[in-house]
Amino acid sequence: MLRASQPQSYDYDSLQIATSRAVQAPRIWDILGRSGLKSIIIGVPQTYPVQAMNGILIAGMLAPDTRGDITWPSSVRSEIMGRFPGYALDIPDFRSLPPEKLAALIREMTRTRFAVLRHLLHTRTWDFAMMVEIGLDRLHHGFWHYWDITHRLYPGTTSLASVIPEYYSLLDEEIRETVAMLPDDTAVVIVSDHGAQPMKGGIRINEWLIRNGFLTLKRPPVSEEPLTADMVDWKRTRAWGEGGYFGRIFLNVAGREPLGIIPPENRDRVREELAGRLESMTEPSEITCGTGERMGNQVIFPDRHFPVVRGNPPDLMVYFGQLAWRSLSGVGPSPGTFGDGMFTRKNDRGPDGANHDFFGIALGNIPAVPGTFDVPGNWNITEVASFIRKYYGLNNVEYHDGTGNENSNAI
Repeated sequence: MLRASQPQSYDYDSLQIATSRAVQAPRIWDILGRSGLKSIIIGVPQTYPVQAMNGILIAGMLAPDTRGDITWPSSVRSEIMGRFPGYALDIPDFRSLPPEKLAALIREMTRTRFAVLRHLLHTRTWDFAMMVEIGLDRLHHGFWHYWDITHRLYPGTTSLASVIPEYYSLLDEEIRETVAMLPDDTAVVIVSDHGAQPMKGGIRINEWLIRNGFLTLKRPPVSEEPLTADMVDWKRTRAWGEGGYFGRIFLNVAGREPLGIIPPENRDRVREELAGRLESMTEPSEITCGTGERMGNQVIFPDRHFPVVRGNPPDLMVYFGQLAWRSLSGVGPSPGTFGDGMFTRKNDRGPDGANHDFFGIALGNIPAVPGTFDVPGNWNITEVASFIRKYYGLNNVEYHDGTGNENSNAI
């Protein structure tokens, strides 16, 4: 795999995990803390390594394990692990576990995390609390195809079909118990950072780039393997891709990459060509019964799409089939492929029944604000932080945005 996340520089093998150090903007609890408000933060991604804040923080799923320094302040770790010895950041290898064991671990992890939240809400002074429960995500990946009778992997009637609705009932009960202990004037907001949908399969993006003349290898692999920098003939390569829920494609630009061949003035022409081909891709005949329907891919140029682009973004981002297809980065012959070897029916990370979707949920009870909590249908997830700032009367408070400049609007 060439790039695990955003690259540290435009070379060919600078892997970078998106830790808390990669976050350049202040978190909402940083903004609240600067006004003297205390926060309780549990399980939020990209909070490891932990950083100083006004309140208590327990790191999210990207922390390696619970044995390390996962809390702020550090003394909280012994308290939590002593009272809740089964506390888990995540479920390792959740795609590979037997389904019955996975269901049990998800339920236990969720119960424990809510118990920790209630303990801290009861024993600490706080103004704002935020918890992310990763169990729902793991549940969808592991059990969607048992529950969805239209899924291509649906095995027929099975007791595992009840795992998803039973877990939702568990979540409802844990939320009810938590809200019941709060003062009546507490604002409660429930937000998901993404939705879920059945996964159709994977598109082998680097194989597609090879067959379309954008990527050249020094030798053809004899079996499937991850694409690495030493496999690529960079003097004959214009683009390569990375896997994930969406595809990330990087161009080999002269003067930017070490062995770049695309003149900078031709960069936009090449990615326009790529975008056109990607958007015209059709689903394999095994899926469409030979009708040749387009996948419905969406291609984004980050520097044109987002108002602010930091770091070293890919040249193109591709949502395959509106996220119904996952981007896979491996190259070489692989068993189980179809559509001329360009597609797979499984995730390269292991068995998987669901992919992410663009739209999640947002609902809440805001008794301290006159009127109802009206969330428009196109509410953007970035507006959640803006709402929180307004709720605490901090909409015009200035703070550093991570670039060295004062900023009173961006979040």
